[in-house]
Amino acid sequence: MSNDLMNRNDETVARIIATRREQIERRLHDDLDRMAENYIDIGRCLNIVKDEGLVPHGQWITWIQEHAQMSERNAQRVMRAAREIESGSPLARLDFSKVMALLAIPAEEREAFAAEVGAESLSVRQLQAAVKAREEAVREKERAEREAKKMAALASGMKSKLEYMEGRAASLEIQAAKAQSVADERAREEIDRLQEELKSREAELERRAKAESDAKAELLRLHTQAARGAAMEGGERLTADELAAATRAFIGQVAVLPHMGKELAACGQKTRDAYLANVNMIADWCERARAALNTIEGEVLSCE
Repeated sequence: MSNDLMNRNDETVARIIATRREQIERRLHDDLDRMAENYIDIGRCLNIVKDEGLVPHGQWITWIQEHAQMSERNAQRVMRAAREIESGSPLARLDFSKVMALLAIPAEEREAFAAEVGAESLSVRQLQAAVKAREEAVREKERAEREAKKMAALASGMKSKLEYMEGRAASLEIQAAKAQSVADERAREEIDRLQEELKSREAELERRAKAESDAKAELLRLHTQAARGAAMEGGERLTADELAAATRAFIGQVAVLPHMGKELAACGQKTRDAYLANVNMIADWCERARAALNTIEGEVLSCE
């Protein structure tokens, strides 16, 4: 192909593009006069120019400022609205700011949501608040669904673990039963021998404990006698009021003992012997105190 023919073809293409662009420019100028009603059509015009490459590279911003009389950001907004809003959609009748607010709603739910909240009668701020509330509700629903799935997975895991533990327990029970069934007489005799040895040692410990308790009681008795003798030599006396106060204090400390029948019945012999040794010591003191109280001028009166 000769250079002349190529040049003529290039000129033809350039004229076609120029003619197409001029048509869009005239349409834009007409729509700008009715911008409040035709912003979606303006967006469609801009999309055609952009998609068909009708404006030379690097001149897009200058061209929209001159022919669409808007900034690049506003051009992008009307172009987006034109792509997402169908020609016959009731949303196309709304103010541009309301449409931009509704674009946050998924396309398949947008028209139903606008009808539900009454978008035409709401202010832009009210519509934005409704959209925000809907988004928060969706996020909360998704969070609840995630939480429910997590809980379901946890419950499933716990169920599997429980089933495993139940199976393991059943297996251990079977093993224990088998072990018990195969236990020989020698093992049982060894158990009996150990039990007898344990009883023997427990009896020996009880004997030693009783002997220790008796020794302590005797030592305490000797100390008491020694103290009583020292007190008598020192001329110490006990008044009736002092005795009453001491008695009340003592009874307050040990008043529960007569009511401990069940607890004492469950105690070991060593513990019972320790209790009994102290009670006998108190009884012995009471007898000697009663004898002292029945003494008049060196004679002991009968308790009768």
